[in-house]
Amino acid sequence: MLDYNATETNHNGTNTPVGDFNTDWFSDANADFHLTPMAPAAILTAAQWQSGDPLIDIDGDARPGVDGSADVAGADIP
Repeated sequence: MLDYNATETNHNGTNTPVGDFNTDWFSDANADFHLTPMAPAAILTAAQWQSGDPLIDIDGDARPGVDGSADVAGADIP
């Protein structure tokens, strides 16, 4: 089931289609998943924070921490 995700194609519901995956969205798509300015803006609000989700990203930056808050889809908050 896909809920509150950034997806390549339209899966309807709570998902945000961002188009075809592009390696330019990341610093190094093979090893470093930090987002670059090339990432679609929709990724920044595609996810929804829920209880049990991490309170910080891979760098220690704070996630929303409030159920239902818009959140970045992925490990890094740019």
